Amino acid sequence: MLCLGGRGELRIDNREAYPFGPDSTVIIPRNALHQIFSVGTEDLQFIAIFSATPVEAYFPDGGYIELPWAS
Repeated sequence: MLCLGGRGELRIDNREAYPFGPDSTVIIPRNALHQIFSVGTEDLQFIAIFSATPVEAYFPDGGYIELPWAS
């Protein structure tokens, strides 16, 4: 993931938060449960690149997130 603007935090397996900001590259391990939070005053903007498809995404409550693209 490449952060284009704003500030965020990445949590992997509900552990330590890893902060990131503009021009940061964030690599998330395969099959890791993770969450991305916007923590700054500006909108968090990023580009995500996936190494495999299909990708499934879920809200913290377990609800399925319909992604805006097809695999």
